[in-house]
Amino acid sequence: FLVVISAVYFGYIKNRPMDSGQVLNFARSKVVEFELARNLDVENQVKSYGKLEDKDFVDSIGYCTGFIVATQVVLTANHCFHFANDLNLTNEFLIKTSDGKRHKASKILGFNSRKDFLFLEVPTLAKYEFLEFAETFTVGQKVFTLGNVGGEGIAIRDGIIAGETLDPNHPDIKFLRYSAAASPGNSGGPLVDEHGKIIALVF
Repeated sequence: FLVVISAVYFGYIKNRPMDSGQVLNFARSKVVEFELARNLDVENQVKSYGKLEDKDFVDSIGYCTGFIVATQVVLTANHCFHFANDLNLTNEFLIKTSDGKRHKASKILGFNSRKDFLFLEVPTLAKYEFLEFAETFTVGQKVFTLGNVGGEGIAIRDGIIAGETLDPNHPDIKFLRYSAAASPGNSGGPLVDEHGKIIALVF
Protein backbone atom coordinates (compact mmCIF):
# COMPACT_ATOMS: atom_id res chain seq x y z
CA PHE A 1 0.00 0.00 0.00
CA LEU A 2 2.76 2.45 0.93
CA VAL A 3 4.65 1.62 -2.28
CA VAL A 4 1.54 2.40 -4.35
CA ILE A 5 0.88 5.66 -2.49
CA SER A 6 4.55 6.70 -2.87
CA ALA A 7 4.50 5.94 -6.60
CA VAL A 8 1.34 7.98 -7.09
CA TYR A 9 2.71 10.86 -5.02
CA PHE A 10 6.07 11.05 -6.77
CA GLY A 11 4.37 10.63 -10.13
CA TYR A 12 2.20 13.63 -9.29
CA ILE A 13 5.20 15.67 -8.15
CA LYS A 14 7.12 14.81 -11.31
CA ASN A 15 4.22 15.75 -13.60
CA ARG A 16 3.03 18.79 -11.66
CA PRO A 17 3.08 22.05 -13.67
CA MET A 18 5.92 24.40 -12.73
CA ASP A 19 5.89 28.15 -12.21
CA SER A 20 8.29 30.47 -14.05
CA GLY A 21 11.04 30.17 -11.44
CA GLN A 22 10.89 26.40 -11.48
CA VAL A 23 10.87 26.26 -15.28
CA LEU A 24 13.92 28.54 -15.37
CA ASN A 25 15.78 26.36 -12.84
CA PHE A 26 14.88 23.23 -14.79
CA ALA A 27 15.70 24.53 -18.27
CA ARG A 28 18.53 27.02 -17.69
CA SER A 29 21.38 24.51 -18.02
CA LYS A 30 19.91 23.32 -21.32
CA VAL A 31 19.62 26.78 -22.90
CA VAL A 32 22.72 28.39 -24.42
CA GLU A 33 23.76 31.90 -25.43
CA PHE A 34 25.49 32.75 -28.69
CA GLU A 35 28.29 35.28 -28.71
CA LEU A 36 30.20 36.89 -31.54
CA ALA A 37 33.89 36.45 -30.78
CA ARG A 38 36.48 39.21 -31.12
CA ASN A 39 37.86 39.73 -34.61
CA LEU A 40 41.41 40.92 -34.04
CA ASP A 41 41.98 41.96 -37.67
CA VAL A 42 38.97 44.28 -37.58
CA GLU A 43 39.95 45.58 -34.13
CA ASN A 44 43.45 46.46 -35.30
CA GLN A 45 42.05 48.38 -38.26
CA VAL A 46 39.64 50.28 -36.03
CA LYS A 47 42.40 51.03 -33.53
CA SER A 48 44.62 52.54 -36.20
CA TYR A 49 41.87 54.77 -37.63
CA GLY A 50 39.96 55.59 -34.44
CA LYS A 51 42.85 55.93 -31.99
CA LEU A 52 41.31 53.31 -29.70
CA GLU A 53 42.91 50.97 -27.15
CA ASP A 54 42.29 47.40 -25.97
CA LYS A 55 40.17 48.67 -23.06
CA ASP A 56 37.69 50.11 -25.58
CA PHE A 57 36.68 46.63 -26.79
CA VAL A 58 34.64 43.89 -25.10
CA ASP A 59 35.62 40.23 -25.34
CA SER A 60 32.36 39.16 -26.95
CA ILE A 61 28.86 40.33 -27.85
CA GLY A 62 25.78 38.26 -27.13
CA TYR A 63 23.26 38.09 -29.96
CA CYS A 64 21.13 34.90 -30.12
CA THR A 65 19.90 31.86 -28.20
CA GLY A 66 19.92 28.10 -28.67
CA PHE A 67 18.98 25.01 -26.70
CA ILE A 68 20.34 21.49 -26.36
CA VAL A 69 17.95 18.92 -27.88
CA ALA A 70 20.14 15.79 -27.98
CA THR A 71 23.63 14.71 -26.99
CA GLN A 72 26.05 17.23 -28.55
CA VAL A 73 23.25 18.87 -30.59
CA VAL A 74 22.03 22.47 -30.33
CA LEU A 75 18.91 23.77 -32.07
CA THR A 76 18.68 27.47 -32.92
CA ALA A 77 17.29 29.88 -35.53
CA ASN A 78 18.72 29.69 -39.03
CA HIS A 79 18.76 33.47 -39.47
CA CYS A 80 21.23 33.80 -36.58
CA PHE A 81 23.91 32.37 -38.85
CA HIS A 82 22.92 32.87 -42.46
CA PHE A 83 22.81 36.65 -42.39
CA ALA A 84 26.28 36.66 -43.97
CA ASN A 85 27.64 34.36 -46.65
CA ASP A 86 31.17 34.37 -45.23
CA LEU A 87 30.35 33.48 -41.61
CA ASN A 88 32.98 31.09 -40.29
CA LEU A 89 31.28 28.66 -37.94
CA THR A 90 34.34 27.65 -35.98
CA ASN A 91 35.97 31.07 -35.49
CA GLU A 92 33.38 33.84 -35.42
CA PHE A 93 30.97 32.76 -32.70
CA LEU A 94 30.98 30.93 -29.39
CA ILE A 95 28.31 29.02 -27.50
CA LYS A 96 28.09 29.91 -23.81
CA THR A 97 26.53 27.49 -21.34
CA SER A 98 25.03 28.33 -17.95
CA ASP A 99 28.24 27.30 -16.17
CA GLY A 100 30.10 30.09 -17.95
CA LYS A 101 32.03 27.77 -20.27
CA ARG A 102 32.35 28.59 -23.96
CA HIS A 103 32.12 26.00 -26.72
CA LYS A 104 32.69 25.82 -30.47
CA ALA A 105 30.43 24.11 -32.97
CA SER A 106 32.12 21.57 -35.21
CA LYS A 107 29.58 21.58 -38.05
CA ILE A 108 26.03 22.28 -39.20
CA LEU A 109 23.93 19.12 -39.10
CA GLY A 110 21.00 20.57 -41.03
CA PHE A 111 18.85 23.66 -41.47
CA ASN A 112 15.65 24.96 -43.04
CA SER A 113 15.54 28.62 -44.04
CA ARG A 114 11.76 28.71 -44.53
CA LYS A 115 11.01 27.26 -41.10
CA ASP A 116 14.02 29.14 -39.68
CA PHE A 117 15.78 26.39 -37.74
CA LEU A 118 19.33 25.07 -37.71
CA PHE A 119 21.03 22.17 -35.91
CA LEU A 120 24.66 22.40 -34.77
CA GLU A 121 27.00 19.68 -33.57
CA VAL A 122 28.92 20.73 -30.46
CA PRO A 123 31.20 17.90 -29.25
CA THR A 124 32.04 19.50 -25.90
CA LEU A 125 28.36 19.36 -24.85
CA ALA A 126 28.45 15.56 -24.56
CA LYS A 127 27.81 15.59 -20.78
CA TYR A 128 25.11 18.26 -20.78
CA GLU A 129 21.43 17.40 -20.39
CA PHE A 130 18.90 18.36 -23.04
CA LEU A 131 15.28 19.48 -23.34
CA GLU A 132 12.58 17.13 -24.61
CA PHE A 133 9.78 17.94 -27.05
CA ALA A 134 6.16 18.08 -25.88
CA GLU A 135 3.85 15.64 -27.60
CA THR A 136 0.91 18.07 -27.86
CA PHE A 137 -0.10 21.67 -27.26
CA THR A 138 -3.35 23.60 -27.17
CA VAL A 139 -4.25 27.19 -27.92
CA GLY A 140 -4.68 28.97 -24.61
CA GLN A 141 -2.16 26.94 -22.63
CA LYS A 142 0.55 28.65 -20.61
CA VAL A 143 4.01 28.88 -22.17
CA PHE A 144 7.36 30.53 -21.47
CA THR A 145 10.03 32.11 -23.65
CA LEU A 146 13.65 31.58 -22.60
CA GLY A 147 16.19 33.72 -24.37
CA ASN A 148 19.34 35.81 -24.42
CA VAL A 149 17.41 39.09 -24.21
CA GLY A 150 19.33 41.92 -25.85
CA GLY A 151 22.37 39.66 -25.83
CA GLU A 152 22.68 40.34 -22.09
CA GLY A 153 21.77 36.97 -20.57
CA ILE A 154 18.92 34.47 -20.27
CA ALA A 155 15.51 35.71 -19.13
CA ILE A 156 12.17 33.92 -18.80
CA ARG A 157 8.78 35.47 -19.60
CA ASP A 158 5.34 33.90 -19.56
CA GLY A 159 2.20 34.03 -21.67
CA ILE A 160 -0.13 31.74 -23.58
CA ILE A 161 -0.34 30.17 -27.01
CA ALA A 162 -2.59 32.69 -28.71
CA GLY A 163 -3.23 30.95 -32.03
CA GLU A 164 -1.92 29.13 -35.08
CA THR A 165 -1.14 30.71 -38.44
CA LEU A 166 -0.53 28.99 -41.77
CA ASP A 167 2.13 30.50 -43.99
CA PRO A 168 0.16 31.73 -47.05
CA ASN A 169 3.13 31.00 -49.33
CA HIS A 170 3.86 27.57 -47.86
CA PRO A 171 0.67 25.90 -46.57
CA ASP A 172 2.65 22.98 -45.14
CA ILE A 173 4.25 25.40 -42.62
CA LYS A 174 2.37 26.39 -39.47
CA PHE A 175 3.46 29.13 -37.07
CA LEU A 176 2.36 29.62 -33.47
CA ARG A 177 1.44 33.00 -32.05
CA TYR A 178 2.12 33.51 -28.36
CA SER A 179 1.77 36.34 -25.85
CA ALA A 180 4.99 35.71 -23.88
CA ALA A 181 7.39 38.57 -24.51
CA ALA A 182 10.28 38.09 -26.93
CA SER A 183 13.03 40.60 -27.69
CA PRO A 184 16.04 40.76 -30.01
CA GLY A 185 18.31 37.98 -28.76
CA ASN A 186 15.40 35.60 -28.06
CA SER A 187 15.75 34.24 -31.60
CA GLY A 188 16.66 30.57 -31.54
CA GLY A 189 15.46 30.03 -27.99
CA PRO A 190 12.74 27.63 -26.90
CA LEU A 191 9.07 28.18 -26.23
CA VAL A 192 8.37 25.69 -23.43
CA ASP A 193 5.32 24.50 -21.52
CA GLU A 194 4.79 24.29 -17.75
CA HIS A 195 6.67 20.99 -17.67
CA GLY A 196 9.74 22.49 -19.33
CA LYS A 197 9.11 20.68 -22.61
CA ILE A 198 9.64 22.27 -26.01
CA ILE A 199 6.55 23.55 -27.82
CA ALA A 200 8.33 25.54 -30.53
CA LEU A 201 11.41 27.54 -31.51
CA VAL A 202 11.24 31.31 -31.05
CA PHE A 203 12.16 33.53 -33.96
